[in-house]
Amino acid sequence: MQEQVSKKPLVDILSEQLNKRIVMRGDDYVELGTDYVVSQENLDVAIAEQSSIYDKEVQDKIDTEAKQAKLDSLAVLTVTTANGNTFDADDVARADMLSAIIASDTLGNTEQQWKMADNSWVLITLGELKEASALAIQAKGAILSS
Repeated sequence: MQEQVSKKPLVDILSEQLNKRIVMRGDDYVELGTDYVVSQENLDVAIAEQSSIYDKEVQDKIDTEAKQAKLDSLAVLTVTTANGNTFDADDVARADMLSAIIASDTLGNTEQQWKMADNSWVLITLGELKEASALAIQAKGAILSS
C-alpha cells in the first residue's frame, strides 16, 4: 500500500513568504485581523512553491522506493551457470564463493560439494564456482546500475 504525500497548505506558504499570518476569508487569502488581501502575484508564487515542495516529496518517495526495490532484488539474487546449477548470489553467497575459490586454489581442490539456491547439495568444479561468482558479480552490478 502506497503512502500519500501531502501538500503544504497555501496559507502556510503565504504566511512564510509574507512573514504575516494569512487565513482564508471566503475565496480570498487575507492577513489575520486586517482587510489586507494577498495579491494574485503572491498567490501565484505560493502555488508554484507548493507544487515544487510536493514534486520534491514525490521524487524523494520514488527514489526511496527504487532503492528499496534494488535492495530487495539483491537479497534474493540467484544465478544459473552453463551446467544449469542455480546458485544464491546475495552478498553472503558472493563472499562465500570468493572464499571457497581462494581456499580451493590454495589447497589444490578441483571439486567440492556446494549448497544450491534450492538447498540441494551438488558436486561442482572449481571452474563452475568461478563462473557462478563472476555471474553473481555481474548480476549485482546490473541491478545497482539500473
